[in-house]
Amino acid sequence: MIRRRRRTRSALLGLGIAAGLSALSLALALPAAAQPPMMGGRPDPRQMSGLSRLDPEVAAGTVTVRCLLGGFDQPAVGAEVKLEVTAGDGRTETRTATADGEGRATFAGLDGFVGGQAIASVDFDGEVVRSREIPLAASAGSRVMLVKGAPSAAPVGGDSGAERAGIPEPGKPFSDPRFPKGTLVIGALDLSARRGLPDVEVRLEIRPPEGEAIVRTAKTDREGRALFDGLDGEDVPEGSVLVAEATLREGEPVQRSVEFNVAEQGQALVFTVGQASASPAAPTRRRPVMPPRLTPTVKAGAVRVSVVDADDQPVSQQTVEITQFDVTGAQSAYEGVSGPDGVAYLEGITVNVDAAYQIEVDYKGAPFRSSLFRLHESMGAIAEVRVFPTTSDVSRIRTAAQLEIAGRENDLAQVTQLYQVFVDGDEAFWPGRPLKVEGGEGAIGFVVMERAAPILEHNDKAPFATLSEPIPPGEVVDLSFAYLVEHDGEATIRWTPTLPLLEGGALLPKELNLAKGAKGPPKPPPQAPEAPYDYYELGPRDAGVPLELVVEGLPVRPRIYRELGLGFGLGILGILGIVLLRSPRRGVRERLLARKRELVELIMAAGDGDDAQERRMLLALELDRVIRQLEALGEPTKAAGAKPEKPEKPEKPTA
Repeated sequence: MIRRRRRTRSALLGLGIAAGLSALSLALALPAAAQPPMMGGRPDPRQMSGLSRLDPEVAAGTVTVRCLLGGFDQPAVGAEVKLEVTAGDGRTETRTATADGEGRATFAGLDGFVGGQAIASVDFDGEVVRSREIPLAASAGSRVMLVKGAPSAAPVGGDSGAERAGIPEPGKPFSDPRFPKGTLVIGALDLSARRGLPDVEVRLEIRPPEGEAIVRTAKTDREGRALFDGLDGEDVPEGSVLVAEATLREGEPVQRSVEFNVAEQGQALVFTVGQASASPAAPTRRRPVMPPRLTPTVKAGAVRVSVVDADDQPVSQQTVEITQFDVTGAQSAYEGVSGPDGVAYLEGITVNVDAAYQIEVDYKGAPFRSSLFRLHESMGAIAEVRVFPTTSDVSRIRTAAQLEIAGRENDLAQVTQLYQVFVDGDEAFWPGRPLKVEGGEGAIGFVVMERAAPILEHNDKAPFATLSEPIPPGEVVDLSFAYLVEHDGEATIRWTPTLPLLEGGALLPKELNLAKGAKGPPKPPPQAPEAPYDYYELGPRDAGVPLELVVEGLPVRPRIYRELGLGFGLGILGILGIVLLRSPRRGVRERLLARKRELVELIMAAGDGDDAQERRMLLALELDRVIRQLEALGEPTKAAGAKPEKPEKPEKPTA
């Protein structure tokens, strides 16, 4: 079966699974699902600032840094860019370059640092913007963008537990373009438990240039967030100094922020308690692997595959297999082995423009695959495959599920089950036995959502899907699916999670009611409070413990139409039955009469002789049998005035 990789689609209402998985997102996520800000119909480049990507069009050992003053049409011409390079053996070096007319600074000749990493930074008139770690790969160069006004992607200085967990330094506000100007989000975090602290009173003191201080208070919600908005309004004079403080646990000292002013963007800060564990639960912002792509630097019929680990270090001595899937269903396989630089060069591959190809690396018994790709007769391809050590420990798994239920035609209810999984630690999850993802009991029409197709295999008629490759660590992976259940105005949905469920929810149109299974009354959807839906909290569940929901108010077909249809159908069946009962009798009589005439003619034409007499005897016996069958069928109805037909008498055979 070909495993198809498809582009992920965003759902109308997200699960907000990060609230259960990442302490940082607990504190800083917006109450509603925030979409990346747009600038003139284009994505805001600040959202991409500091995130690098491999590009086969850039030579290996080269890093290009594009500097922008805001939008894509505002290059920072002449900006001085600094690149701090670290080799795999610990050697360090700092280089500088000046941005050209397109705002792009190029650092070449980094071949001696391949296998290491780099961090780019630029000073925009006192505002320093830094990138995240840029891997220096042997397969291709890297591109990165630094944008003025974007939060610095790499922490600077200090070694607090919060910084080790990837969380900003406590008590120090930072700008975040996701939040509108005049908004301040304060998070209260327990680093050791990796969760937000609810019901913590946060105090914000606003000190205007003149007059008495203004004090506002707010309590953190169940995700550990406190929101202060309207800080750019008339009641907050320009130039006011802000100070936030909170006591996270009883008996502990008050934590205070540094003094700060309202910025041109929304702001956020955190207060923390506890120590971050060695394996924080916050999702890892790992560099995405380079998907297969055509490149003229590789000859036709060849593919260069780089095998890397979680830290983007090369993995040698790994068998790399490329499978060719033809439209006829035939498959061909080509094998190679990664060298010391983690690169496997496979050549001699048959190029078929209608075929699909896929790379697989079997790493310690687990299959890691690329997306499907095509080859061209004029050039080869380049790709990356990232591998991880694996674990089958389900305690490392955290999942969240949201069941969206809606009525459909023919007394069916559609259940769209958004199901997301997070693996904690540094190992990918790969169970020793096939892991099934199933719908509720009695599910029909089970389908895997497009965004889950890359990691789930599904036979079109099966009521379940199977995990096809390991779930990588530190990422939120989608395993969503949908199905139908029958109902009579009330539907019972009984679903048993295969993996431990950290948080469950149900989303229903307002005209429906969840009569059983919810922890409490409905609430507005947390990601879109204005949507015409009700959200029900279902709570956590252990693996194997069923979740049972009873939904009322589903639309039912009117019974009058059902009864009319049933009566009409029965009438048609009755008519057909009468016709079928009469038609065979007429058909049998006609066949017997034709056979009777045929036998009489054969007897008359039998002739003389011993053989003829014997033949007439056999034909007479057959004729007698036919006449008896006609008598059993009864006399046919005669038309008015018709004379009865005289029966034909055969000649008596001589002894």
